[in-house]
Amino acid sequence: MTQPTPTRVPTVSIGMPVYNGEQFIERALDAILSQTYEDFELVISDNGSTDATRSICERYAEADQRIRYLPQPENRGAAWNFNEVVHQARGRYFKWATDDDLIEPTFMATCVEALEGSTDEVVLVYPKTILIDADDEPITAYDDNLDIRSPRPADRFRTYLENYELSNAVHGLHRIDALRRTRLLGAYHSSDLVLLSEIVFEGQIWELPEPLFKRRWHDGMSRVANVTDSEVTEWFDPNIEDARIMPRTRLFGENLKSIARSSLSLGQKIACVWTLFRVWVPRYWRVVGGEFKRELKKLFRRRARG
Repeated sequence: MTQPTPTRVPTVSIGMPVYNGEQFIERALDAILSQTYEDFELVISDNGSTDATRSICERYAEADQRIRYLPQPENRGAAWNFNEVVHQARGRYFKWATDDDLIEPTFMATCVEALEGSTDEVVLVYPKTILIDADDEPITAYDDNLDIRSPRPADRFRTYLENYELSNAVHGLHRIDALRRTRLLGAYHSSDLVLLSEIVFEGQIWELPEPLFKRRWHDGMSRVANVTDSEVTEWFDPNIEDARIMPRTRLFGENLKSIARSSLSLGQKIACVWTLFRVWVPRYWRVVGGEFKRELKKLFRRRARG
């Protein structure tokens, strides 16, 4: 069942990409629908789930007109699905929601107030994070340290490169026009980190002091269930075959591409490239060297067999 698109345009669009999320999705939906801020739509894109996800979503969509449920005919991968809910969104603000994380009732009201009280230079606001377990019990408070308010893009980029880890900020509230100027998520390892880099080039990120985002840490989450580089790549896009998997090398190249395609001035781009080399290379040059060494060994083995 797919609901027709409502005629009234909401202020906020919440996009939930899901695949086989029956274990936690009801809790996630209840948290969204319990928001004190009610001027939103919830777009659920179901990537061909084979469990009870579809029946759960259809039941919720029948009960609340703010929900648009979009069942997809097949699993096209997480990257495609995360991007699809952005393409379907109609609000001027946008938030990604997952089927396992939770938000406090005042999450949307707090984030909307922050964006509407700021200038267009602020493109993303997000609250502090609490990590929770499968039973909704808190594990620990997590500080992203991504309050990035400098007017200089290279300074923002440096702060981001020095502090990124779990990418909780991407689950905050975005100005959708700025988000759509990025490439969104790519079908490769750690593309959420590249996305946040592109957001930093668009403007400022504000971290709000309230702990309103509960990120669930459990055995089925993508970071835990997908261990090898091949498994992570398949999670992003199950149709990729024989991909050369060099995660950190790819990440460096994609960041360079992000700088090149940005609307920054030439001087700002040069400053960002210098920042990338100065901060990122010392941190990962051994890993990149190992990736090239591994690929060369594969090449020599293939030639030896051929």
